[in-house]
Amino acid sequence: SPIAGPGIRNQAGGGTAFLSGNNSSSNFSGRAGFQFDLSKDMMGYVTYAWLWARMATVASAQVAAGADVDGFHADKIALARFYFQRVLPRTQGLAASIGAGAGSIGCWADERI
Repeated sequence: SPIAGPGIRNQAGGGTAFLSGNNSSSNFSGRAGFQFDLSKDMMGYVTYAWLWARMATVASAQVAAGADVDGFHADKIALARFYFQRVLPRTQGLAASIGAGAGSIGCWADERI
């Protein structure tokens, strides 16, 4: 897709494997809240990527049809491009955190906090 770029399917950094349950570190024993927070963030990024892709597809059709008299649809495409280039790459860091598991969460003594 010209909006998303050639590697958009891999842009989420592999985090979708965690969301589908294909992650070997899915047994978090009491640390699920932290991992859930990360996966919730990942799901938000992926959901917005889907929404932006849909909006950009519709906007592109409007621009191609010559129906973008005020530039609204061109702006929608520009915002979608911004999301895919500047915001969605954050999922790579989230994927790394999710993949690391929760072993280091709570590995310190409670009285030291």
